Amino acid sequence: MLWDDITSDFASLRTARALIAKVASHLAMLDELGSLRDWLAAEATDRQTSTAACDRLSDLLNNLIEAGFGHVTLADLPSSCMERIAELKRLAEASQAVGVQSDARFQRLAGGTVADAILKLHEAREAFDKLKSGPMFEWVGDVATSLQMLEDSLAEVDAVGAVTGPIDILSLLKDADTPAALLSSICGGATDLSKASKGWEDASDYLWDTAELDVLDLCEDLDWRQAASKLRVLGDDRGGASLAADLLKYRASVAERDLAPFADAATSGLIGPDQLDDMYELVSTSALLRSYLGGDGQELGRLGSLKLNDARRQFKKVDKELHKLEASAIVSSRLTDKPPTGVGYGPKSAFSELRLLEHEVELTRPRTPLRDAVHRAGQALQALKPVWMMSPTSIAQYIRPGSMQFDLLIIDEASQMRPEFSVSCILRADQFVVVGDANQLPPSDHFQVVNTDDGDDDGDGVGIDDSTESILDLANQRFRTKRRLKWHYRSQHESLIQFSNREFYERDLVVFPSPMANDDALLGVKCFYAPEFFPDTVYESSINQREAELVIEQAFGLMQTHPERSIGIVAMNAKQTELIQNEFDRLIVEEERVRKYVEAFEGTIDEFFIKNLENVQGDERDIILISTVYGPDKNGVVRQNFGLMNREVGWRRLNVLVTRAKISCRLITSLRPDDVKVTEKSSKGVIAFKSYLTYAHGGATYDPGTGGETDSDFEIFVADALRGAGYEVIYQVGVEGFRIDLGVRHESCPIGFIAGIECDGAPYHSGLSVRDRDHIRQTILENLGWNIYRVWSTDWFADPSRETSKLIAWVDRVREQISSTLIEQTAPVEVRRTKQKESSTPAVPDQTDDLASTTSITDPVSDNTDVIAEIEGPREPRGRMLRSIGDFETYEAIRGRLYEIWRDQELLGEVEVVKRATAAPKLFGDRAMAAQSEYEGRVEATGDSFRSFDLYAAMREVAVRATP
Repeated sequence: MLWDDITSDFASLRTARALIAKVASHLAMLDELGSLRDWLAAEATDRQTSTAACDRLSDLLNNLIEAGFGHVTLADLPSSCMERIAELKRLAEASQAVGVQSDARFQRLAGGTVADAILKLHEAREAFDKLKSGPMFEWVGDVATSLQMLEDSLAEVDAVGAVTGPIDILSLLKDADTPAALLSSICGGATDLSKASKGWEDASDYLWDTAELDVLDLCEDLDWRQAASKLRVLGDDRGGASLAADLLKYRASVAERDLAPFADAATSGLIGPDQLDDMYELVSTSALLRSYLGGDGQELGRLGSLKLNDARRQFKKVDKELHKLEASAIVSSRLTDKPPTGVGYGPKSAFSELRLLEHEVELTRPRTPLRDAVHRAGQALQALKPVWMMSPTSIAQYIRPGSMQFDLLIIDEASQMRPEFSVSCILRADQFVVVGDANQLPPSDHFQVVNTDDGDDDGDGVGIDDSTESILDLANQRFRTKRRLKWHYRSQHESLIQFSNREFYERDLVVFPSPMANDDALLGVKCFYAPEFFPDTVYESSINQREAELVIEQAFGLMQTHPERSIGIVAMNAKQTELIQNEFDRLIVEEERVRKYVEAFEGTIDEFFIKNLENVQGDERDIILISTVYGPDKNGVVRQNFGLMNREVGWRRLNVLVTRAKISCRLITSLRPDDVKVTEKSSKGVIAFKSYLTYAHGGATYDPGTGGETDSDFEIFVADALRGAGYEVIYQVGVEGFRIDLGVRHESCPIGFIAGIECDGAPYHSGLSVRDRDHIRQTILENLGWNIYRVWSTDWFADPSRETSKLIAWVDRVREQISSTLIEQTAPVEVRRTKQKESSTPAVPDQTDDLASTTSITDPVSDNTDVIAEIEGPREPRGRMLRSIGDFETYEAIRGRLYEIWRDQELLGEVEVVKRATAAPKLFGDRAMAAQSEYEGRVEATGDSFRSFDLYAAMREVAVRATP
């Protein structure tokens, strides 16, 4: 546009001063200067000539001034010329801005010169543009076109005056062809418009003050008439007004608690009302975290190992107490349930609910059948016993349809239940949960007898339909919500689960590493080849007599050497199971030690059992003895009939069989791997059976957990410090998805890893919860026998020397304890007793030279006792908690060697294994022979000690002597 060209560049005017400078060298041009002055005084006639004259005049003046001719009579000439030059410059700029041609004539007007008029017009345009930017005149287009229609617009003044009611002025002005005329008409009715505007403003303010309702929101999608109609409807809605008042009242209550944003979010539709509680919890938790961590973790950075370790100990304690309180809270909440009284008068057949139960209890011989009692007193029974455990058959038999309804049904071991058996259960519950492992036993049919090809029944008279679908299979197909449990914490050694994890679970299970080596006499998978013990071992008529004898001898020996361990025996067919049971019943009668062992576990979840393969699913014991039964016949021929293993789903039975043990699995077999012939027609069960025989005979080799690459440089620093103290350090110890940052070994303790070091690196921060990271994870590792030490990076980087000293002192103490225990196990009894009397506290090794050089003489860390007390804090139970055998708790402080006795968080004493019976027992022959283990009990308060050949008797004696 022309208005944007005012700042154009005039090269000739900017160079005028340079041209005038030439006057000093041309004094002859003074005459010309005089004539130019006269000419300028008379005013130039056009822009082109005036500009040229200015240029020439500037050249002459500059030359004269630079030459020093300022004292001549022409001294007043520069000032007058400069004034004229400035005037001509303004005129030239304005004329160019309005598009005046360069040769146009400049003539005087009545009110001034043409230049003055042009400048005033420019100022008017700027003022008009300012008005145009306002909302009232934004309809105005270019001035030239709008002013042309001004005269025609005057004809519409009367038409506008006839319009009544609310008017959208801006819309009318925008749409009108003659807006100026329309505006004039509106101005004529300014008084009425002002009143209407004032009324609208008052109404708008009232709506906002009373209901925080913005009229602009109403008019966003509708015109004013529709808005008025909508407001009228709202005004007539008395119920809505009441609800609006309640809403405002609740909003005010929420605002008083500084929670107004929640109400705003709900009323605006940003979140649903049902999400407000979750949003509040999220905001509250975030605020607490921000207030504690300070946004950048400053508070956490100020915490040292003392506070962090103490916080972990306190959390573990509170977490355990919380679990107990939650259980107590559930029980207490149910204790308030009042069973319905029912009917307690009239004929006894009319009694119901609580009155019926009270009547039946008083009778010596209850007369009401159980099915009728459940039907007539079902509500009272549910109130008294909220949790029922029943088989599908019992549910169908005792609970009549429609008589009782349960909130939740849990189907456990669902892989063994047919869908048709579960229907009666599902119909009696509001919701149900299906729990099972698709890699375990399929449903069994105990009413079909299947004839094998050779007439030899090794299938227990149990027919299995391999294609049968279970309720678990059906649930996997239909349920959208599934949860897979991957942590495998039953097996306390990798070799116990490694075969199944690789063969059946695609290495998807998370396995916790064991610190112990597989050469431990008890730990892991052990294979015993029966012909090596009994050369006359023969399999015939579906039984193996010698193999059964070897199983009994192994069980008896374990009962004597490890009476604290639970034992289970599994045979691969029913006839062998019956044979072993008969032999063991005879042993219970003849051997008091066996009878005491069985009685010690009787009535507990770890009760001793002898079962068939088909019935063992769901059981677990510390030690499992497996009798494979099958082997060479009297002609040395191994028939390729392995009972249920020959079936296609036999691998699922094998998976169940070999994963029942927590500590040790002992395979007693008469088969070599080569005895099982695999062909193209062999089932998956036979192939898996041969693979497991190969695995067991080969020593159950497993991944040693030698680790991998370190996660951080921090771990490297800690490992270097341990190596400097003479220890062997392995990074990332573990198998199948679980790792310990650093594993520590020492040549003086050839048992595996003596300790595990956890750094607060990536694995620590990746924990899903504090419970997983600081409680469950470490508890599982400690139950497996790991000695865990946690290194905090905040302390390490603040004072590496101090933290190194603490770490080395702790590892030295652990190594000394393990070494002394190993030595004492092989030392004579009198030597051990003498050493125990000499020192009542564990020996602490001296600091090494390297450690002493990094520790000040006055540094309290130099005292290892203080260091250990600082690290471990208050005395707590160590190791895995064993089953209760009295009013005290027993913890396995050192696996298979030392047991601590506690009551109400007070250490009563300990029982140490003085001698393990290592000689193999002899049960079959002239007479039974078996060595006995010896145990020493010590009372913490008095220091008393005693000897016993019964582990459980020693534990009870410690508790009795420690009781005041």
